[in-house]
Amino acid sequence: MIFYFWSRHTFLSILLLLPIIATADLPLLQHEMRVEFNIENRLFQAQDRIVIHHGSGFAASQLPDFSLNPRWGVTSLSFNGKPHAAQAQMQNGRIVVPTGTTELNIVYGGEVDESQWPYIVWLPGDGWYPEAEDHFVRFKLTLDAPRGWQALSQGVPSDLSANPQHSWFQSDPQQGIYLVVGPWHHYAAHNAAYRTGAMLIEQDESLAGRYLDAAHKHLALYSQALGSYPYHSFTLVENRRQTGWGMPAFTLLGSKVIRLPFILDTSFPHEILHNWWGNGVFVNPVAGNWSEGLTTYLSDYLARERRDEGRQYRLDTLISWQDFAARSADFPLSRFVGRHDRATQAVGYGKGMFLFHMLRNELGDALFLAGLRHFYARFRFKQASFADVQRAFEQVCTCSLEAFFLQWLTRRGAPVLRLDSALQEALGNGHSLRIGISQSGGGEPWNLRVPVRIVDIAGNVAMQSVQLSAATASFNIELDAPAARVDLDPEIALFRTLDESEKPTTFSKVFAAQQASIVAADDSFLQAARAIAGLKPGWRVSTGNAEELGTADLVVLLGREHAASSWFGSSERDRYAIKQDDIVLQGVTYPLGAHSVIALVDTVNIGQARKTVLWIASRQSAGLPDLMRRLSHYGRFSYAVFNDVENRATSTGQWQGEATSLSWVFDVSVPVPEAAPSIPLF
Repeated sequence: MIFYFWSRHTFLSILLLLPIIATADLPLLQHEMRVEFNIENRLFQAQDRIVIHHGSGFAASQLPDFSLNPRWGVTSLSFNGKPHAAQAQMQNGRIVVPTGTTELNIVYGGEVDESQWPYIVWLPGDGWYPEAEDHFVRFKLTLDAPRGWQALSQGVPSDLSANPQHSWFQSDPQQGIYLVVGPWHHYAAHNAAYRTGAMLIEQDESLAGRYLDAAHKHLALYSQALGSYPYHSFTLVENRRQTGWGMPAFTLLGSKVIRLPFILDTSFPHEILHNWWGNGVFVNPVAGNWSEGLTTYLSDYLARERRDEGRQYRLDTLISWQDFAARSADFPLSRFVGRHDRATQAVGYGKGMFLFHMLRNELGDALFLAGLRHFYARFRFKQASFADVQRAFEQVCTCSLEAFFLQWLTRRGAPVLRLDSALQEALGNGHSLRIGISQSGGGEPWNLRVPVRIVDIAGNVAMQSVQLSAATASFNIELDAPAARVDLDPEIALFRTLDESEKPTTFSKVFAAQQASIVAADDSFLQAARAIAGLKPGWRVSTGNAEELGTADLVVLLGREHAASSWFGSSERDRYAIKQDDIVLQGVTYPLGAHSVIALVDTVNIGQARKTVLWIASRQSAGLPDLMRRLSHYGRFSYAVFNDVENRATSTGQWQGEATSLSWVFDVSVPVPEAAPSIPLF
């Protein structure tokens, strides 16, 4: 998760000597600020000199008003060196700026809220300094912090040899000013290229060392691939709240979050990469958020691709989109601003990630990387839109991408593909294969480059692509040997609606259900059933009879000694088997002891209906509501095994399926080929 602030929310003698950096989109303000804290009384005082550069975009008759947190009291206010009564210029927390003002001086302060003390994190939008909408800032910030406290902002420390944390300047345009100050324990490391830091609430040199090493590794990786890192350093800041926020030059992660073993390779590099996308190239808030999709693709997705798990990641992404967005909550990608729920995440992060994957397939790796570098260089410290992304890649490929971006940005839904026919015959010294493909979904036909895999009778694999722009079309493919099978998009390279047979039932489908019946094995599980039913408005406790289950999208079974074994039985695909004292999941036996819980989900027959059923097999009810909440973090899995020792699943897995409507088999004796190893982008 990243947290964005769209508000355009400090002696500046060094910066005032620098030329104004051209920013094509927003005006520029310069702050010179001095901040002091009184630790005994929790008091804060600041002096801020703001220089308004009319030539950088402000018209003299259209000056911005500034907002300030009403908690602070203003003791001095002047415009162009002339004092003004603060009360006369303050209106509902806004500072009204007279026409012709080029410089504002203000002194203000007050008591810091106890909930923010002593670990103070002030961000743009908090009103901790005078902010105006729709502007960029440059600043010099000088801080007098209590002895032993640490401090951080996104600027360059002005004197590394003395106290690098208490004075910063930032000559590049920023969307706002960030300040972190408090009694953290500070750890630092640097090499010839990068400085990294970790600010922890409790001393933990081992934990800090792991984050410092990971930061160096990912800074080097992204800098080599995309262009130089845009900030002076990168710091991990531990937060008492369980956040996952990415800011310029640092990330604010919760105390529990940073101790999860997988965060170093998932969320942490994601937040580092946001210093290129989002905090290095800014998102135009009224023109669609491209940053989350691109960051997800180049961080989360590529990490899985390097482990040869790219196809699985793409499959999981489509499952999430279908479960949370496709039915009623979908919207065009161009309208994505930020993540608010699972549906907006499925579109902005998921469909956005797929857009860049499909663009990479259109252009090839070399041009795709060149386009990323060009986009970054062109818009570094400037706002950019999806249209700017498109133009940057067009300049590199010297081609038109208008139709590609128009389709994937402005349309809802996704195509549904089907292989309708396949006919082959001998032709001279070779063979001819004629395939018929149809598409539906979302109204007008989509313009698609459809990957086609052909496996011949000797097991040789050939990949081709066909251009599909009509509802139905036929294609001739010449072969050297007879085909044994044909598969459309076997590697899931297209953003599309999955065939039901290739879409496994996973926990994401559980949390997408609007109507659910929670069924307890006996009275000892009723309290847990009621708590789980309270998670969503349409979830109800049920006795499990057919009448009550009739309208439910989902059935949740609680307890080991349940009728679940008759509902699940033995899977016809040998995915699992229910036994007296254990459950066999994909060939591995898991005992159901007193301190173990197994959760598995599938689509099963209940009477005459097919329903999604989640079975939480446990011998005791304690902790099941909490475990249910934790399952939301395992959305791409079909089963998870827990025990009391580990605070996470000790084993997880996903049922596998096959897209029957996307395949045509001539010879069943030829096995389905394994996918070729992927070649990571970088």
